Amino acid sequence: MNGFEKNFEEWLEESLEQDIPDKVKAFSFNLYESSLREGYEFGIELIGAYRFDLNDEDWACDEVWEPPQR
Repeated sequence: MNGFEKNFEEWLEESLEQDIPDKVKAFSFNLYESSLREGYEFGIELIGAYRFDLNDEDWACDEVWEPPQR
């Protein structure tokens, strides 16, 4: 396992060990372009949404949870 995979796995496990409210019905991984000041070209964040709708591309905007280390 390389450094990224190890860091990602640890972050994900820590994130999902948090208290996740019952109202969370779906998770979304959001990929974004980060500033080079952060040392990475891209970033990823995890959110919990109260709904999922395959026909609504904005369903993940209904965020009700995020881990401490977003």
